[in-house]
Amino acid sequence: MFESGTEASRDYLNCSVCLNELTDPVTIPCGHSYCIKCIKECWDEVELQKKAYSCPQCRGVFPTRPVLNRSTVLTDVLRGLKSSADMEVNLNGGECNFCGGEKRRAVKSCLTCVASFCETHLKTHLEFPVLQRHTLVEPCSRLQEMLCPLHNKLLDVYCIQDKRCICLLCAMDEHSDHKTVSAAKEWSEQRQKPLQNLQERFPGLLQRREKDLQALTKAVKTYSTSAEAAVELNEGFLAEITQSMEKKLSQLSNLIQAYEKKELCQAEGLQKKLEQTIARLKLSDTECDQLRHKDQHILCLQEFLSLSAFSETESLQSNPVKENPSFLNAADILSGLKEQLEELFDEKIKEMTSAAINLKIVLPANPKTRQEFQEHFVQLKLSPESSHPCLKLSEENRKVMCASSSSSLKSSVQANAEKFTSLYQVLCDSPVKGCCYWEVMRSGTVHIALSYGSIPRNSSYSSSKFGCNSESWSLECSGNKFTFWHKCHATEISAQCQSTIGVYLDESAGTLAFYQISTNSTMTLLHKAHIEFTKPVYPGFRLECGSSVTLC
Repeated sequence: MFESGTEASRDYLNCSVCLNELTDPVTIPCGHSYCIKCIKECWDEVELQKKAYSCPQCRGVFPTRPVLNRSTVLTDVLRGLKSSADMEVNLNGGECNFCGGEKRRAVKSCLTCVASFCETHLKTHLEFPVLQRHTLVEPCSRLQEMLCPLHNKLLDVYCIQDKRCICLLCAMDEHSDHKTVSAAKEWSEQRQKPLQNLQERFPGLLQRREKDLQALTKAVKTYSTSAEAAVELNEGFLAEITQSMEKKLSQLSNLIQAYEKKELCQAEGLQKKLEQTIARLKLSDTECDQLRHKDQHILCLQEFLSLSAFSETESLQSNPVKENPSFLNAADILSGLKEQLEELFDEKIKEMTSAAINLKIVLPANPKTRQEFQEHFVQLKLSPESSHPCLKLSEENRKVMCASSSSSLKSSVQANAEKFTSLYQVLCDSPVKGCCYWEVMRSGTVHIALSYGSIPRNSSYSSSKFGCNSESWSLECSGNKFTFWHKCHATEISAQCQSTIGVYLDESAGTLAFYQISTNSTMTLLHKAHIEFTKPVYPGFRLECGSSVTLC
């Protein structure tokens, strides 16, 4: 079915220039698609010949050289077909390991030879008695994953204690004291039912994720529309405020010019009057000089009285003029206005930026059931480098036990900057990020913690102890009592004690929550803390003598 669908698609996904499958496909205005390299070369040649740009397939002519944009639809189709083809090959066991040249599809895989065979090369296994004893299975393309990396033998034994497949030699050596069964028995008796239960969960998960996708698509569209509207509003506001400011400044300019005209008119009138007065004074000075040499006393007396009256009149008049008149104060006012507007704009832009940052498309996860929490499940491993020497790690660093007594503490401690030396504590080997969830099975008194990696390891008791400093947060599980610790502040929690504890972290929302899990998978909230994380955080544990922790 896949082959026929693929072959039918090949005709539509081939470039009519190079006749091969499209590479970096582009679609031109007439609707035909080509490799971007092929159509560029065609049109470059047309450009040299100074001919019209046209489609090599339908000969449609374009007035100008069309812009070539990558066809995302065809690219996705080609990628999907390639992925489907690869998946089909993998599902059908891949290719024959013995075919030279063109590889044929494998029909069987041999677990003894660790190879896959096509129908032709399989004949030797069916004809020769020695090869007939080999174990033939349905074709598989991942045979190397079924071999032990240490002994190069088939991983046909399952170690129940370490929860992994091993080979027969591993079972006889490193795992000799572990409980083991055949991998086939473990799969048929212990894993088939969980697989069926897992498969039954997928339709519900798929439906929920499809709803999430629809909601996300709708939210993205709303967000984009809102962003475009905000940008348009911003541009419109800029145009309006610019127009308003131009109008106000134009009015101010007109007002300044009107005052200038009025004052200049008055100054010109005064200037003419002063010029006339100066001319009259000069004339009067000349007349005074002439009077001193005249003998007609009566005429001289009359003219003297007239000159004296004019002189007294000019002495009484005053025409004050302001020194350096200037509109520079207007410049100061405008400069102050500019600063006030910038401060106002900065303040409002900050408010709008803060609102934009807080406007999120994806809301923090809010799981309710254990199944929903497990969608954020992370696989944790303990760090041997940080583990106190008296703690014993096992099960691929997923279990820790404290069996040493306090009397052997000092003798067990070795100088190591990474190890905890004052307390029976251990951190996980990598930080947890985003939304994540993990479960812990405990025995005895343990402290389930979250800590910055910078927490002191070799310092005093309180600075290293989980929950007794600003670097860590801890839930103490002791008997039938729970206590949450941070900075040595204790919060008592009353709850019925269970052995399984779930921890949920939403780093971006600053949420750390501890849940108690009952045998029927009911989640009971023990404590929730709201924290502003400033550095990467690591899960950690503190144990007491005889206690143990297992990461689920």
